Amino acid sequence: VTPSSTTTTLSASSANANQAQAITYTAAVTGVNPTGTVTFKSGTTTLGTGTVTNGTATLSASFATAGSYSVTASYSGDSNNQPSTSSVQSITVVAPDYTLTANPAAATVKAGQSATFTINMTSVGGYSGTVKLSCGSLPAEATCTFSPATLTGSGTSANSTLTITTTAPTAMVERPGSSSSR
Repeated sequence: VTPSSTTTTLSASSANANQAQAITYTAAVTGVNPTGTVTFKSGTTTLGTGTVTNGTATLSASFATAGSYSVTASYSGDSNNQPSTSSVQSITVVAPDYTLTANPAAATVKAGQSATFTINMTSVGGYSGTVKLSCGSLPAEATCTFSPATLTGSGTSANSTLTITTTAPTAMVERPGSSSSR
């Protein structure tokens, strides 16, 4: 008796993940009551194996480093079924990071006035570190404050209020006919 041909179809719980975030891979095997195992690989690296139960094998695995990965599932076959390999499932893993945005994005601050901005920090790739906010070089007539001055990534987003304040220029005015020297 010649074993039946099979088809293995691979799906992933997510095509995008953070470093060390588990992804569940599911291999569906068609054939004549397939049994045996499915080996899940990324390139030549074996991620693990799963036992075929009711035509399905699963594996939960993660990647330690950021990058793009090509995952396949290979069914080993059994006495009734031939081996088969799935097509590639592409997975993108991102490194922890954050982005900062300001609202409004820009403003003109006239002498003696102030402007307020909302600074939003969004965690990317599961970033959970601390970001200390400060202003770079400012003109002598300008100051800035952040409230709060430190944001902590929590996997989502956090906000701070930035206020830039300027002082009005001062001038010494003398009345005609008076002298400031004594």
